[in-house]
Amino acid sequence: DFFRTGHRAFADELDATQIAMHDFVLSELLLGGIPRRGCTTQDILELPRISTATDAEVRTLIATKKLAGRGIGYVDAHLVAAVLLADGFTLWTRDTRLADIASELNIAAQIAP
Repeated sequence: DFFRTGHRAFADELDATQIAMHDFVLSELLLGGIPRRGCTTQDILELPRISTATDAEVRTLIATKKLAGRGIGYVDAHLVAAVLLADGFTLWTRDTRLADIASELNIAAQIAP
C-alpha cells in the first residue's frame, strides 16, 4: 500500500535507508504488488533484511500475547515476531488489526498521512 499510494514519511525513511524488509513481505511484493517493476524491484531487493522468526518463536508469540482470533494471519504474526526479536525496529502497516496489535506491543511505526 505504501508503494502503491505513496506516503511521504515512508518515502523519507526509505530514501534515508532506514527501512528493512522482511522476506515474507518481499515475496508478497514480488508476487504482484510492486509498481513500476523495473528499478523498483532492484531497489527493494537491495534493502536490508530483518531476520525471520522461527515457527516455534511465532507459535510462542501467538500463545503468550494472545493473538489467536484477533484477525491477523500467520504471515502477520511472523512480522510481529520478527520486529519484537529485532532491536530498534518498528512495524509499518496500514492494516488496522495488525496496527492495533503492533501498538499494543509498542512496535508500531508512527504513521501520519
